[in-house]
Amino acid sequence: MRPKDFEREVVSPQQVRRVWQGAAMAYFDDVGPLTWIAAGETQYWTWGFGDVRKSTLGIAGAAVDRNGSAYAILSATSQGKQLRIDGVPRHEFHVTIRNDGTVMALYNLQVVTFP
Repeated sequence: MRPKDFEREVVSPQQVRRVWQGAAMAYFDDVGPLTWIAAGETQYWTWGFGDVRKSTLGIAGAAVDRNGSAYAILSATSQGKQLRIDGVPRHEFHVTIRNDGTVMALYNLQVVTFP
């Protein structure tokens, strides 16, 4: 017999659909200027919308330039969100990009936000 804490409620596909129907996702490609990153280099990015977004989750990844940068391996880590109150209150999002490949790469960010 399993303890009551581990009992799971069965969720129907209709219940799952109802939850996701209200969730919208916004996608932004080519955020920020195209930037060179050397092999083994780490860069830190800050991005945002200039306002307060209380419930937004923002995720960013490297958008390797489609015109080159073959064999580059760019990793996005250390995602974060910060409330800034100097001047106009606003949320800023942070991400660390590292080039684990053996070649220099040209990239900017791809960003997804959830309400």
